[in-house]
Amino acid sequence: MHGNLQLLPPPGPDAAGAPRSGLPGPEPDGTEVAQLLGMLWRQRALICLVTLLGTAAVMAVVLRLPPSYRAEAVLMFAPVPVQADPTTAGSPAEQLGDLRHLASEIERIRARGLLSRVVEAAGLLYDPAFNPVLARPPGPLERLGLRAPPAPDTLRLSRQRAATLAVLRDRLTVRPIGRSRALSLAVRAPDAEAAARVANAVASVYLAEARAREQRDRAAATGWLDRRVGELRRRVQAAEAAVADFRIESGLAERGPGTMATRERVGELTRALAQARVDAAAARARLQRVSAATPEPGPPEDAAPGAAAAESASGRAEPAGAPEPRIAESLGGLLTSQMLNGLRQQAMELARARTQLATRYGPRHPRLREANAELLDVRLLIDDEMSRIAERLRQDAALARARAAALEAQLQQVNAETGALGRAQVKLAQLEREAAAERALFDTFLARLKATRIAAGSPGQPAELIARAHPPHQPAAPNRPLLAGFGVLAAAAAAVALAGLREALDRGVRGAEQLERLAGLRVLATVPRARRDPAGRVLAQPAGALAEALRGFYTAVLMAGIDRPPRTLLVTSALPGEGKTALACALARVLARAGSRVLLIDADVRYPRVARTLGVPAVPGLSDLLTRQCTMAEALHRDPAPGLDGRLAVLPAGRAGDPGRLLESDRLGGLIADLGGEFDLVLVDAPPVLAVADPRTLAARADATVLAVRWARTPRASVRRAVTLLRETGAELAGAALVQVDPRQHAREASGAGRWLGRRGSYYAGA
Repeated sequence: MHGNLQLLPPPGPDAAGAPRSGLPGPEPDGTEVAQLLGMLWRQRALICLVTLLGTAAVMAVVLRLPPSYRAEAVLMFAPVPVQADPTTAGSPAEQLGDLRHLASEIERIRARGLLSRVVEAAGLLYDPAFNPVLARPPGPLERLGLRAPPAPDTLRLSRQRAATLAVLRDRLTVRPIGRSRALSLAVRAPDAEAAARVANAVASVYLAEARAREQRDRAAATGWLDRRVGELRRRVQAAEAAVADFRIESGLAERGPGTMATRERVGELTRALAQARVDAAAARARLQRVSAATPEPGPPEDAAPGAAAAESASGRAEPAGAPEPRIAESLGGLLTSQMLNGLRQQAMELARARTQLATRYGPRHPRLREANAELLDVRLLIDDEMSRIAERLRQDAALARARAAALEAQLQQVNAETGALGRAQVKLAQLEREAAAERALFDTFLARLKATRIAAGSPGQPAELIARAHPPHQPAAPNRPLLAGFGVLAAAAAAVALAGLREALDRGVRGAEQLERLAGLRVLATVPRARRDPAGRVLAQPAGALAEALRGFYTAVLMAGIDRPPRTLLVTSALPGEGKTALACALARVLARAGSRVLLIDADVRYPRVARTLGVPAVPGLSDLLTRQCTMAEALHRDPAPGLDGRLAVLPAGRAGDPGRLLESDRLGGLIADLGGEFDLVLVDAPPVLAVADPRTLAARADATVLAVRWARTPRASVRRAVTLLRETGAELAGAALVQVDPRQHAREASGAGRWLGRRGSYYAGA
């Protein structure tokens, strides 16, 4: 497209050192939008035509669309009980349950089985509006009456049912209404009565099936609950029997770790054990005191008097009766037997008697010795009695210890029995919990069984028909204004797309601005197209548009080299057939008629056209002159057209030779230089740049070079390549000329200042 051209660098010397022509600065912002609008403006005729044709086609199709009526029935569903979490709000759970329930019921309604029953109930198999087999168009023979249409009974019923079911499913719309528990059953049909009838049939069949399904579900639920309740009853009985048996086996029925008798027995044993331990400790203490207070056996018989005498002699003999008070003090109330008291009294008396004898007699006196012997005997009797008492205390201590050990063993046995009863109690609690769980589950299912039996006897319905379908008065489709509007928009979009495709496929140059952006050259002129003989037209209409465009073209050439006006101007093109020869011939005649001496050289020796265009002899010419087969006077021919007065000399191509060798010779350069001094302007019609290499050689010898670009025909890539090749040879490019422009079409496609070309025809009219 024109808007996708790459801007060339600003004016200045190129890679080969050749200066570029001056160009306008960069375009302001919004260029892409302007180019898009320009494309739409250029293609407006195509866009309008395609839009009109598309709109007409859409209107024709819309007007032929058959009407479609829509009838609607409304079902209202009962709330769905949802077991919601007690810690959350109930409304979201109920709403979610309703949505899922409605979605499930929509799928039930659209199921193949229910719609098959609707087809049978409503007789849709025999309705051409729903049975496409019946509504098929008649064949050619049937239209001509040569064959009767087949009877519906002769067609395959399975195929008809499948086709009818597909049509019904396509025309049935089931959707929830807002956020309520209502469903809309809408049916589209070509007939209003048929649409209402089928919608009511769908609702009736669904309600009947829902009631039957509800009854089956309740019966199945009741039977299952009966079986489940019976099983749970047996499980509850078994669990309770296990509790009772374990209570009896473990002895927890009569006693337990927490019963009053067990606690009292443990308390009594604990107290008795404490008392027995106290008694054992007391007996052990008494035994220890008795053992500590019991004297050692006395001295032998023969030593006793001496000891006593020694004690008397030393003055430390204890008084009579002294041992008995110490014994009584140490034993306390333990030694209270009568025998021991009598022996103690006798020992005291003998001790006093011995003391009196000791004061009278010496230690070896018989009476003193006898008194000591008697005292010793009494004391031995006291020791024997004390030993008997100590043995008795030992026996009592042993008995107390044995009694404490027995009580402790008995308490341990009771504690062990209590621990066993505790473990049994834990297992019993587990069995009781299991029995309670079974009982709770049994109660739950029993309650559900009762509720299900009550619900089975009630006439409740899961849904009800709250609005029957009635035949609509107006068709629901097609919406012809809306479809027409969309058709117009689609046609306009298609027209714009087609215009864009046309622009994308159009690789030619269609405007001066586009050519300047493309080639980086200044556009010297926009030359209008002449249908026949442009060179003759400039003479017939010297003030016409073509002549004025050529004069403006030459003026622009002169302004391009204002410091040194070119004396030699080379005209070339990118490809053959671009109109360069017509441009050169017409320009030469315009300048000659204006009084300038002009020489036109036909350098396209392969396909020469200048001589035929101007009506001069084709030979001898340039090739003959370069090969020295003729003289300059013989090679130059004057244009015989009236009004020129011989000011236009033509050097035709001459006889064909070796173009490359001839045009590259130094003689050609010298010839052009010599002729430039005799004429005001030397015009050279060069071959196309991309066809041969001759124009690059000729351009290097010319003062200025002009590239002729045919409007809407020359590919843009060819223009860029030709400019590149010319610049590489060091050619002095004066600019480009957009030739053979259609004024009217260019005015339609151009925008801004480019529209002047189409409007100036009235200015030049009659010239």
